[in-house]
Amino acid sequence: MTRLVGLDPVMLCRLLRIERKLTSDHVRNQAELSRESADRVLRERVSQLRLHVSQSRGTAISRESRLRAIGLLMESFRRVHQIDLFDVQIQAGLSLISGGIAEVQTGEGKTFIAAIPAFVFSLFGRGVHVSTTNEYLSQRDYDEIRPVLRLLGVTVGCLHQDDSDAKKRNAYECDVTYGPGYEFGFHFLRDQIRTRQFLDRRLGGDFVDRLQGRSLPSRAPVQSRRSFAIIDEADSVLIDEANTPLVLSGATGSDHCNLHAMQVADRIAKGFVKDRHYRMKGRSLELLSDGNSQIQDCLSSATLGELRRPWQLYVSNSLRANHLFTRDVDYVVQDDKVAIVDSHTGRIHDERTWQNGLHQAVEVKEGLEPSPDNVVDARITRQRFLQKYDLICGLTGTAKGNESDFRDFYGMSVKSFDPNKPCQRTLLPTRFFATEEAKQAFVVTEATQFASQSRSVIVGTRSIQEANQYFRRLEARGAKVEILHGLQDRDEAEVIKQAGSPGQITVTTSIAGRGTDIRLSPAVRDAGGLHVIATQFNDSARVDRQLAGRTARQGDPGSARWTCAPNDSILANHDLPEATRIRRSLCKITEELGIGSDRLNREVKQLHQRIEAIGYDSRAKMVAHDRWMESIQKVVA
Repeated sequence: MTRLVGLDPVMLCRLLRIERKLTSDHVRNQAELSRESADRVLRERVSQLRLHVSQSRGTAISRESRLRAIGLLMESFRRVHQIDLFDVQIQAGLSLISGGIAEVQTGEGKTFIAAIPAFVFSLFGRGVHVSTTNEYLSQRDYDEIRPVLRLLGVTVGCLHQDDSDAKKRNAYECDVTYGPGYEFGFHFLRDQIRTRQFLDRRLGGDFVDRLQGRSLPSRAPVQSRRSFAIIDEADSVLIDEANTPLVLSGATGSDHCNLHAMQVADRIAKGFVKDRHYRMKGRSLELLSDGNSQIQDCLSSATLGELRRPWQLYVSNSLRANHLFTRDVDYVVQDDKVAIVDSHTGRIHDERTWQNGLHQAVEVKEGLEPSPDNVVDARITRQRFLQKYDLICGLTGTAKGNESDFRDFYGMSVKSFDPNKPCQRTLLPTRFFATEEAKQAFVVTEATQFASQSRSVIVGTRSIQEANQYFRRLEARGAKVEILHGLQDRDEAEVIKQAGSPGQITVTTSIAGRGTDIRLSPAVRDAGGLHVIATQFNDSARVDRQLAGRTARQGDPGSARWTCAPNDSILANHDLPEATRIRRSLCKITEELGIGSDRLNREVKQLHQRIEAIGYDSRAKMVAHDRWMESIQKVVA
């Protein structure tokens, strides 16, 4: 995966080894040479570098030219933002030019780091895509880096979901394009559909359209160039979301959704009894013989009308909607519509829908008018889409422990970098509880105690529903509390801005776990910094480290603690022996304030490893299936 297509192998090796020879001192010395030069002179030097690249026909850039390029970027940062990049930022940026993953601790300025390979790659003139996890972060990074690159004569664009195709096409024609990762993938799929539609047009179709006065749609792809990809929060994109392919759906053209059949299926599902009609295994449902018999009896006796899919699938969808999917956990209802909640980030995606009638089943469960059925127009896995680039690289604060994923699925190695300042984070012992009520009481008490010491507190939850519960309890205690999830009314940036003030408690989902920078007031820093309380373990220890990474950034003090109770998602959603053992142990705890336990900590670690191994196997199967499908398509073609 980490490659430059079409380059001579010997020259490619030279290109990829250059960064290892460069040091931060080399770059700083080069930047000093441009200190007295006018802005116009900097742009002229960049033009010369572009000319050098074009004359070399993309085979290699000399060490001296690469050094001059990064020196010019350093000087531009100094002029625009009045900063000098840290050594860790320079070193991580240099490593990204070779491809692979740079593990840089949270708070080290990954936005600035990504600008280094973005600028160097822009010299090729082939299109550089800087991918973030959402539109808010891509706009923020664009606003920070655009003036730096503009000073050097580099054009920068930003993708917005609601923009017209013309605006998106203009963004892609820039040297560097910022945008959410899923937007890059969906634009690729839409371009493929557009190409297919033109190929399917009958001979003379354009002539007939002109005769009848119809305007001809543009045949130019929106995503005109795609050569280099720089992925922020690479573990979230390449691992957490890797099991979810990019799917582009379109309406069937009919509003007929078998409303009556879905309502009958909903009534049946609501009447089913667990372990009599169906059995639950983690996040999956299995129908039992009594359940299948009742479904068949209904099929023979009820008037269901014309069905769009098998009757058993209607009931299966309704069962999942009623017994697996929870409002304000898996989805929310906004403006009489069901919107999906991203399980990894806590963000709401109103543009996404579940397939094969499941979305309509959830709507019927909530008493809403079901939306028209969608059909899949195109799909692609993230692994396969990223293979369309010549070179990819990525940044994250949490890559260790998942080196095999990056290596096996993407051909990328992981390199870790120490923080600019030593980390002063204190990890307090995990507290284990026998009941959810005892855990919530402890979390609320600890949050208010730390806030009373002029510290700021983050209470990290797993769902919107859980966040609302803690918010109400803290509000009842008279605490200064804000809530941050996809449904809050206040602007996300404003909530984060206040999260570092004395006595402030912020209850949040994983929405605050990525790309945010909580700046502490001097009083909070002097009092001991930000304290993070995790109300549950996540399915991945790596995601837990992300939450802890909200505190003790850039040498600030801070602390973090996890809590655990029998009904936590990691225990309830996984039908694994490790989860069962932990639940049984927790139920025996008699201390109201919970306990600390090295043995339970070890068992949680083992559970994390088991879940991650299952996830790895799932991704491997999906990649194997994708390769099999691709081979079949080639044979058919």
